[in-house]
Amino acid sequence: MDYNFDLAHYQGKNDSISKPYLVSALDILGFSNHVMMHYSNDSLRDDVFWVLSEMQSIEDDLNDETTSITARFFSDSLFLFLPLDYNAQGAEETRTFLRTMTNLVDVALSNGFLVRGGLCIGECSIKKSMMWGPGIVKAHLLEEKIADSGRIIIEGQDYVRLHKYFEYVYEDDTNKFFSRFFVSENDGCFVFDSVEYMFDVTYVELDGIEVLERYKRHLSIVKENILCSSSEDRICKHLAKMSWHLRRYNEFARLLGQPEITTETL
Repeated sequence: MDYNFDLAHYQGKNDSISKPYLVSALDILGFSNHVMMHYSNDSLRDDVFWVLSEMQSIEDDLNDETTSITARFFSDSLFLFLPLDYNAQGAEETRTFLRTMTNLVDVALSNGFLVRGGLCIGECSIKKSMMWGPGIVKAHLLEEKIADSGRIIIEGQDYVRLHKYFEYVYEDDTNKFFSRFFVSENDGCFVFDSVEYMFDVTYVELDGIEVLERYKRHLSIVKENILCSSSEDRICKHLAKMSWHLRRYNEFARLLGQPEITTETL
């Protein structure tokens, strides 16, 4: 499906005309298995509780603050919506949107879970607890059908549209920003590099080796969680979902002259 529209068409229009949103659909990988196997175990149940609490906090904080971002949380899914308005606040709110996704990825990793997500530009209708529209459908389909391996992905067409939007609202070098935080994949999609963004905005006080060690500890926790929450015939399948993060870790490791890792050596 191609939701093709011109972002510039909406510039300067009044609020009565539908506007495009930047939409993110985020989901916890392995949530169902973990809940079914460990709900009666207080310690293991707490692991997922902290991730869900972060989702709830995101929804509460964003919906209470003076921001255009809207959050909707249900079960293990979090949807974020940002109307693409061409004003001075657009750059800061876009950064807040990306930072919010990054914070969830960080909390999930530290508790043994991967987050996958779909990111798109599409029209939506949001009224109180009701949300619907092609943007939501598209983001959800990207998350469910394509964003395996703990990725947050955006299709090529929407990547170009988002790039154009940044050229309007972002005060720094747009090309530099996108080349650093969005990575082209072989399937024609782009990945929002939440790990690079996390290191850039969250752990600036740590040096590269310290950040790499923290990332490795997180991935070790993810592996342990998979081993204790998956049946024997599904462990290999679930470990394969770590592939994007392992590849990203090893790219950082090579830059820093550190040993690479596999699921076996974690």
